[in-house]
Amino acid sequence: MELTSDLHFYNIAVNTNYSSVHIPTNVYDLTDEVKEDIMKTEPLDDMFRQNYESDPALSWQYFGSVTGMFRQYPAMEWRTNAEDDDDDDDDNDSDDNNKIDEDDNKDANQNDDTKNEVNNNDDDADDDDDDDDDDDDDDDDDDDDDDDDDDDDDDGSSADLYDCRVRSWFIEAATCSKDMVILLDVSGSMAGMGKTIAKTTVNAILDTLSNNDYVTLLKYNNETTELVPCFKDMLIQATPENLDTFKKSMDNIKMMEVANFTAAFTKAFSLLKSYRKIHDCDADTSCNQLIMLVTDGVPGGKLGENLKEVFKKWNWSENGTHIPVRVFTYLIGKEVTNITEVQWMVKSCLNHGDFEHVQTQEEVRERVLKYISVVALPLVLQSVKHPIVWTHAYADVTNPALATWLWLVMKYAPQKSRLLKHLKGKQLGIRSNEDAIYIQQLHKSENIEEDSSILNTTKWQEYRLLTSVGTPVFGHRRSHDNMTGTINDTLLGVAGTDVPIDDIRRLTLPYKLGVNGYAFIVSNNGYVILHPDLRPVYKGRLKLNYNSVDLTEVEILDDGRGPRNPGPEILALREALVSHKQGSMKGIPVKLHYDDNRRVNLERRDYFYAPLPDTPFTLAVVIPNYGNTWIKVGDEIRRNQNMNINVSDYFVGDRWRVHPSWVYCRYHYQERHEFDSPEDELLHFLALISQPGWRWLEQYQAYPFIDEDDQEPDCGRQTLKHDDYYCNKELMQLLVFDAKATNNSFQRNHITDLPLKAQNLARSYGIFVRFIATQSGLTRWHHFGKLADADDGIIFGNFHKRAVNEPWYKGAIFQNELDSNSIFVTVPWEAGANAIVTVSMSVSPRDGGKKAPAAVVGFQMPMIDLYKRFIKLTANTTNSMINCSNKWIDCYLLDQNGYVVISDAHNDTGQFMGTQEGPVMLSMIKQGLYSPVEIYDYQAWCQEVLTKNSANILMEPLRYIGKLLLWFLLRLMWFTSQFVNLPVGYGKYHFDEDAPAPPPPPKPYLYHYPCDQKRTLYMLNMSIAIKGITDHSDYCSRPFYAQRVTHTNLLLVVVNSMFPTCYKRLEVTPVNISPFEYPNSTGDKPCHKIPLNALKRRRLNNCFTEHPLEHEIYSCGASELTVSSLLLYIIVVKILHAFMLANEL
Repeated sequence: MELTSDLHFYNIAVNTNYSSVHIPTNVYDLTDEVKEDIMKTEPLDDMFRQNYESDPALSWQYFGSVTGMFRQYPAMEWRTNAEDDDDDDDDNDSDDNNKIDEDDNKDANQNDDTKNEVNNNDDDADDDDDDDDDDDDDDDDDDDDDDDDDDDDDDGSSADLYDCRVRSWFIEAATCSKDMVILLDVSGSMAGMGKTIAKTTVNAILDTLSNNDYVTLLKYNNETTELVPCFKDMLIQATPENLDTFKKSMDNIKMMEVANFTAAFTKAFSLLKSYRKIHDCDADTSCNQLIMLVTDGVPGGKLGENLKEVFKKWNWSENGTHIPVRVFTYLIGKEVTNITEVQWMVKSCLNHGDFEHVQTQEEVRERVLKYISVVALPLVLQSVKHPIVWTHAYADVTNPALATWLWLVMKYAPQKSRLLKHLKGKQLGIRSNEDAIYIQQLHKSENIEEDSSILNTTKWQEYRLLTSVGTPVFGHRRSHDNMTGTINDTLLGVAGTDVPIDDIRRLTLPYKLGVNGYAFIVSNNGYVILHPDLRPVYKGRLKLNYNSVDLTEVEILDDGRGPRNPGPEILALREALVSHKQGSMKGIPVKLHYDDNRRVNLERRDYFYAPLPDTPFTLAVVIPNYGNTWIKVGDEIRRNQNMNINVSDYFVGDRWRVHPSWVYCRYHYQERHEFDSPEDELLHFLALISQPGWRWLEQYQAYPFIDEDDQEPDCGRQTLKHDDYYCNKELMQLLVFDAKATNNSFQRNHITDLPLKAQNLARSYGIFVRFIATQSGLTRWHHFGKLADADDGIIFGNFHKRAVNEPWYKGAIFQNELDSNSIFVTVPWEAGANAIVTVSMSVSPRDGGKKAPAAVVGFQMPMIDLYKRFIKLTANTTNSMINCSNKWIDCYLLDQNGYVVISDAHNDTGQFMGTQEGPVMLSMIKQGLYSPVEIYDYQAWCQEVLTKNSANILMEPLRYIGKLLLWFLLRLMWFTSQFVNLPVGYGKYHFDEDAPAPPPPPKPYLYHYPCDQKRTLYMLNMSIAIKGITDHSDYCSRPFYAQRVTHTNLLLVVVNSMFPTCYKRLEVTPVNISPFEYPNSTGDKPCHKIPLNALKRRRLNNCFTEHPLEHEIYSCGASELTVSSLLLYIIVVKILHAFMLANEL
C-alpha cells in the first residue's frame, strides 16, 4: 500500500483509498471473533471514502469493536516510537511513498500485519538553545503521571498500548453517564498479590470513566470509609484530576482485619439512593448507577443471608422488577475455594450486573471491560435510537494512535518553519502566539539541579485540541419465544470521528466579533471546550486538568468577590449555558487580562448564547461595550473589476500578511493544493476571482432531503471534486477594501519618499518600521532601515501578523476608549536596554453618530533613541527639581499598568515599577493614582524539585545505616578473632569485606501539580493622572512628582534620589494560594475544588438504563464457564435429590 503525506492529516503519510486495522497487543488477532470483525467491517471503507468526498473537512474516521479491533480511515502505518528518518531531509514534504504491506482484508489471517514492530530510535526534532520557557500561552493528558518524573521520558522503545475500548469516545457512546461506587476490600486476606491485583483492577475501572461520570471509592474491612477523606458522603465528578487523586490514594492503603460486606453495601446503596433523589430518578426515568465490588471472597452462610436482606431492602424494589443499581463483582485470586462464595458472586445477576474472576494482572483490562457490554445492554435492546455522543476536549498528542506521528512530522518544512518563528518570537519577547502552540518532550539529560526553571529541552511538538463524536453500533440476532426465547442482541462497537476545536473556532467568524470579542463553548458539565483563556499547556507540559476547566474558572467578573467564590451573575450565566438555553446577559463587568496575565483592563461585556443542536454544547459570543458596531462594505471586488482594476495589484511585494488563522478562500482538498504561506494561497484565489465563471461557494452547502430508508452508502449526499473550493465572501470583500485603502500609503520603499515632516520625525526618534493592521486581518509594514545589531531574519510581519489579536492592537483600542486622540506605548516584558518600543493608535471612523474600530497604525523604535529624545525635551524645563538631565533626578515613563517604558537605568525597561521604586509605587497606589486589581488564575500549574523516591526518603538512610551496622559487626568479629584462640576451622573464614558502597544520590525531578494563583495588577486612574500628584508625608518614599503625558497611556514620574527611603518591594508575579486558605476547605488539592462538584450539570439525553427483556437474559457470569457449569450441576443434583425424597414419602 502506497502512503503519501497529506497536509489535512498533519502531514502524516496516509492512503485515502483504504482504512487500516489495529489489534491491541493483549488481544490475540487470530481468534474467530477478531477475524469476523475485520471481515464484516471491510465495507466501511466505502462509507469512509464517501464521507470524506462529501465533507473533506472530516478528520480521522474510525470504528472500534468490542473485541478490540480498531479500523481507522485513512490508512496509515501504525507507529509506536519515532524513527530517525534522516533529519537532513527537512525540506522534503515527507518521506513520500512510504510502503506498508497492503491488506485488502480479503483474508483475515493476514491481519498479523496490523501489529507493527516497535522501533527503538527517536526522531530528533528541531534543536534550539532557547531557554526561555515563560510562554504562558503555551499553557497532562488524562493518562499522564502527575509526578512528571523526567526519567520516564526515555528515548527507547515504547510498547503499543492502544486499545480503542478504553478511549472516551467508545465508553461514553456505549454507556452514557454513570454514578459509580467502587467497594475495595482492604481486609487482611487481600494482602500480598491480592492487593496488587485489586489496585490494578480499580485503576482499570477508573480508566473507563470520563467527565460525564460521578464516582467514589470506598474501602472496607470492619469499617467502611472513603479512600479520600474530603470526598465524604458524595460522588465526585470523574475528572482526570479527581481520578488521579483516587489512584495515588491507593498507595497508602493497608490490608487488615475482616470484611464487613453488609456495612459496605449498605453505605454504597444509601449513597446512590441519595443521588437518585437529587437527580429525580425513578422507575420511569432511571439513573445509570453501578456498584463495583473488588474482593477475594463473598460471604456465605448467615453473613450471606444478612447481605441478601441488604439487597432486598435497597435494590429489589417493586417485587424485583425494578433494580436501580447494577452490581459487578471482581473476584481476586487464583482459586474459588467455597461454593457458597461463588453463589454470592452470581447474585450479581439478580442485580443486572456480572462477575469476573481476575486471577492475574495481565487479564485485568479484559475482565474489567466486559462490564461495558452489560451496561450497554438496554441501549442495544431498544434497538431503535443510535444516540450521538460528543466527548470532552482532549489533546491529539494523548491519542496513542497519533502521538508518535505528531513527533515525526515536526521535521517537515511547514512544521519546522512555524517552530523556528515561534522560538524566535519568544526571544523577541512576543508572548502571545495562538497560531503556534507547542508541547515539549523532556530528556534525561536536563540539568534540573542548576536551575529548575530552565530546562535544556530540544524537542517541541505542535498539538491540537479535539472533540470526538461517536455512535453505538448494534447487532441484532433475536429469536424470541414465550417458552424458549433467546435474545442475542449485542453491542458490536462504536463508530466515530474527530473534530478539531480549531475547525469550530473558524466557524464562529472571529473577524466579525472584532477586537476583544470572542466566542466560547461550554459542555453539559460547565467545562469550556473552546475559550481564548483556556490554557492547556504550561511551559511545554500538558496539564492534568486541561479538559475539566469550569466556566467560572475562566470568566472572571469584576464583582469584588474573593477566589473560588463565584457571584450570582456568573452562576446564572453558567446555568443557562449548561441547561442548553438561548438568551443574553448585557452589561456584565469583567476583568480582562492580556499579555500573558501581565496587564489588566476593566470593561463591560454583553453575552449572547444559544445551544448547538444535537450536541451537549452551548455556544456563547462575547462582545465588549465598544464592539457592537463594525464596518461593512459592499461588493468591493466587483466595483474594482468594473473599473478594470485587478484586485491583485493591491497585494504586490512581500511587505504584507494576512491573519494565519482565518480562512479567506481554501480548497476542500489540501492534498496537492499546498501553499508555502497563507499569502500565496490568497494570491492564488485573487487570480481566480478575476477569471470568467468564478462563483462564490460556501464550505457547507445545505443537504437535500435524505430518505431514512436509503441503504446506499452515499446517503444522497453530493460529492466534491478535487479542485472544489470555498470562500468567505464577506471577509474577502472587506480585505480588498482594506488593501485598497492602505495600498498607496505603503507603496513607498524608502524614508525619503515620505513628506519632509514625517522624515524628520522618524529620524529624531530612530523609528525603523511603521505598520498598519486592519479588521480584515491585513497587516502592512514599511522598514525605514535596519535596526542596529538586529538579526537580518527578523521581519516585522513574520512576528506580528495576527492583526486584531496582537497586544498592541488591543491596547490601542483600550486607549481609544479613554482618549480617542491618544497613542498607546508599550515595551516587551523585562526587555532591558535593547527594548523595542511599539507605539500604536486606533483608527475609528464615525458615521451617523457611531464609531467602529477599523484599523490600528503604529511604528517601532529603539528604547535608547526614545530615551535620548526624552532627556533632551525634559532638559528644557527651568525647574531643576524635575529636570531629568540632573544626576540626582531619576525619571521614569510608566505605562498604564505600571511597567517601566524608559528610565535612567536602561535595564529597568519592561520591569514593574514596584520592583524598582517600591515606596514610590506604594505612595501612588495609596493616593489612588494606580488602582490594584486582583486576578485569580485557576489554571495555574505549580512545580517543585523533588528527588526520586522522595516518598521513601526516610527509608533509604535506614537501609544504609543497617548495612553499615552489618559491616561493623563483621569487622568486630574479625578483630576479636585475632585475640581469641578459636578452633582451626574458623580460621578458614576471613571477614575482609569492604564497606558497602553508598547508594547513588537521589535524582532530582520536577513535580508538577495544578494550583491556584493570585496576581495583583494595577491600572492607571486617568482622572487623577491628569491632575498629577506628589509624595505624601505619610509614606516613606523619596520625594517624587507624577503626571500623565498628554495624549498617551504614559505617566511621567520624577524621583529625587538624594533622599533616603525605606525598603518596600511590590510584585506583579503570581502568588500561590494554598487550598487550606479557602473557607470551608476540607483538605489539600483537589479538595478545595469540591464546591464545583455541586454546580449545575445536565444529564445527557437518550440514556438507556433499563429494558424489560433484560430479565430474560441468562448469560450472567458466562465468562466463568467452569464455575457456571459446576453451579448448574449442583442445582440439578439438589433438584433430583429433592424429587426422590418426595417420591419416597
